[in-house]
Amino acid sequence: MNIFYSLNIIFLISNYLFIYEYIRRKWHLPKFNPVFILLILYIPTKLAPLFLGPIFILDNGLFNYYYQYAILMENISLLGTFIITISFFSLLKKNPNFEFFITKLYSYPFSRTKLIYVEFVFFLLAIIVFILMAESDMGLINWLLSPREGYQYHRSGVGSLYAASLTFLSLAYTLSFLSSKNNISFIIKSVFYISLVFFWGSKGFILSFFSFLILCLWVVKYKYLNLVLLVFTPIVSLILLVNLALALGNVNFVNVVEYFDHYKNSAMFYESYLNGEFKLFHGKVFLSDFWSVVPRGLYEAKPYVYGISHVNELFFPGMAEKGHTPAFGGPVMEFSDFGVFSVFLFSLLNFSYLFKLYLFNYYFKMRGVVSFSKNSILILIFCICFSPMFLAYIPISLSIIFVFFIWLLIAFFARLRFKN
Repeated sequence: MNIFYSLNIIFLISNYLFIYEYIRRKWHLPKFNPVFILLILYIPTKLAPLFLGPIFILDNGLFNYYYQYAILMENISLLGTFIITISFFSLLKKNPNFEFFITKLYSYPFSRTKLIYVEFVFFLLAIIVFILMAESDMGLINWLLSPREGYQYHRSGVGSLYAASLTFLSLAYTLSFLSSKNNISFIIKSVFYISLVFFWGSKGFILSFFSFLILCLWVVKYKYLNLVLLVFTPIVSLILLVNLALALGNVNFVNVVEYFDHYKNSAMFYESYLNGEFKLFHGKVFLSDFWSVVPRGLYEAKPYVYGISHVNELFFPGMAEKGHTPAFGGPVMEFSDFGVFSVFLFSLLNFSYLFKLYLFNYYFKMRGVVSFSKNSILILIFCICFSPMFLAYIPISLSIIFVFFIWLLIAFFARLRFKN
């Protein structure tokens, strides 16, 4: 049985690598490329909850039966992802005009001066919305003194403002790359933005902004990229440790391990289900997730329990109302509606993934052919593809409205006349 369990884990890792390698070859990317950079930087954040936590906090560690069931569900989800990836590239091969549909969209010429103005507008929006969000509950000074506490416990009711401010900051940072005169000025700006995003309270944001710096320097083939990695990596690691200390209070091995409890929670979920302690939700989780579109500030009667929080409520009753919902590893939300069937089905109907895949495909096919800093449509594509934490915590339905608003703002500045 242990051999089967080991193969289950190996198959999971192989699935991720196989999908990556398949896409890399389709885009004719070199071994060292932007996607590879993102993978390398995010591997620790994936491996820690996937392996480190379960090894120490689950009975029998990685050979825990219910943990293995969680891994099996993730493998099924990845199988669906691989199927739609193959189907996507097959469709493009049969319909090559669809691949470059974007080139037929009307766009406006852009200049570096306009980019600087748009960057400032998004930065200003990020700060204004962040202040409004912080002042509505915790107070700005208190939030700045304890951003981790604000992130964990004081976003309830103003989650839409929090998400908007994070996306605006991400866009400002992305545009700072496109508008920078040279690499040194962008690196200096990056120090500012990476330091600033610390106050949004999450380690993942800091890592995401740092990843964007490395990615952009690779794009422009910066010859001192290795030096930047050597200098910045320990600094960013220190910032991440400070954030972790704020989250845990006391940093020691036991606390760190228990922090990565995602798959422990998943194992608990599958154990309860397989032992008949609750029934599946039959679409209730998926349908109720549409409540995430409605800001609580506009509709105070919005329920606290909707979407994945229905699952949280089974094991952590009352936590959703407090604004703190422990995470589950793997496709628990998908499984909770119709079991294995919905895990596979939702992976096949992952339109958000397909949309991103289409835009990334366009970018990598057209890089070097067109300038992604002098065309309004291409600027938007670059932001959607690479902007760190872009549309994070914003539901798919609202994302469409958000992208349209961003496009209107970019197009507005594109039509204005400035002296270059």
